[in-house]
Amino acid sequence: MVFDPEDGTAPSEISPVIDAPLEDPDQFAIPHAVARDVARALPGLWYCLHLPQTRGDLVDLEAWKLKGLQQLAMGHHVMPAPVTALDSLALAPWWRPMLALCPDELVERTARGAVALGVELPVASFSSLGDASLEEHWQAIQERVYPDVHPLAGKVTLSRRLDLAPLDLPWRLMARRMGWDIDAPADEEPRTLLHRTLQGHTLVAATARLERQGLTVEEAEPCFEQTVGEEKARLRLPVALALPGVAPAYIRGAYPPSAAQSPRPPARGPGRRRHLVGRDR
Repeated sequence: MVFDPEDGTAPSEISPVIDAPLEDPDQFAIPHAVARDVARALPGLWYCLHLPQTRGDLVDLEAWKLKGLQQLAMGHHVMPAPVTALDSLALAPWWRPMLALCPDELVERTARGAVALGVELPVASFSSLGDASLEEHWQAIQERVYPDVHPLAGKVTLSRRLDLAPLDLPWRLMARRMGWDIDAPADEEPRTLLHRTLQGHTLVAATARLERQGLTVEEAEPCFEQTVGEEKARLRLPVALALPGVAPAYIRGAYPPSAAQSPRPPARGPGRRRHLVGRDR
């Protein structure tokens, strides 16, 4: 995920999160203090979250293997990089970048740096990203990772609502791997999507349990509904809760005391520069 640094210099090192003091709050986005040059590249991050996370997203796996993968922290590897650092960026030999995304005005400079980094796919500009390009990138990644394996059925499309994507997108990726219909439900509300997600995890768990018992499809069919009910009762999933706003402790550290009395942070005040995001699931 390439961006154009406002100071025009290449940092000495690239890290998922970089903190540096700021004298001018106009340099960062309120309220979360994401550096403005990085914030302009966030459309690339959003797009990356719709691409395969691991090789397992590309092949037909048994349900018990999918359950095993859910226990592993194997999320996306997304690295924000200033365009000025692409020529000198040192990557570990086992880290092979698949795709470089950038603003439209940086395509030529990013393409030159992508050659030096050994990026697998052609550089894509933000304006070219959409459902059509997403399908093409899935196919291109499939051909490079598993050229002799037939791709899974079902197409992944871009999420349109940020508030529903944490529920909707993981389910659609799971449904694709299970061969289910991944069309969006008519009622796109959190309650509907949460129920669909829980039901999906229950079906995967029940299928995995019967697979581990070594049953054939014919043998498993009579007891499938009972197994689903049992797995539904024992289903346990990690849950992340998010609240809008900014933590009081963060405000105290990033802004002067007057900010606590103001509905919006002041126009001037100390801040921290944050280059975001190294990994996401």
